[in-house]
Amino acid sequence: MMQFSIKERIPKKLKTNLKYCLRNILDCPRYLIKRSPLPGNTFKNIVFVCQGNICRSAFAEFYLRDKTKNPSLQVTSCGLNVNRPMPSPDSAVKAGLIFGVDLKSHFSKSCASCDLSIADLILPMEYAQYLQMLEKFPEYKHKIFLLADFLPWPQRAMCNIYDPYGKDENAFIRCFKRIRTALDRLALKCEA
Repeated sequence: MMQFSIKERIPKKLKTNLKYCLRNILDCPRYLIKRSPLPGNTFKNIVFVCQGNICRSAFAEFYLRDKTKNPSLQVTSCGLNVNRPMPSPDSAVKAGLIFGVDLKSHFSKSCASCDLSIADLILPMEYAQYLQMLEKFPEYKHKIFLLADFLPWPQRAMCNIYDPYGKDENAFIRCFKRIRTALDRLALKCEA
């Protein structure tokens, strides 16, 4: 008779959700202690950052640009781990269309291709990316924040917006809903 450990009996999706929840519980207080005060002014130049710039940051760039329709607002996105331009995966493209965002023409860019010096806000998606940005660009500490800072309470208590890459379309939809909620609030600070 075969015996299974408790760990083997827990469904993979539940394990993943527990891991993300635990990481958020640990990351959020550390982020709140480490970050600078969020500026209260109007933003004119925003850079979104994620790992590969094919899903989250790309969606944020396209959505905010469309949402505000403000010609003086400069919005771009980049990735921390981009070696060559890559298109958004099909699941991201399909999910983006649900929100009116067409990612078909998007190709990833590295942080080196963005002029961070002129940015008012640099918004990574996860605490680990926030730390990477601080390490790479300490001179911009005062303008690097997590996108989740713009979520309403209690949603912003979970400071990480996790990567749906490699998951099904529903994971992208859930992720993009969270990003959209933050961007709808951020857009109010981008009006001319």
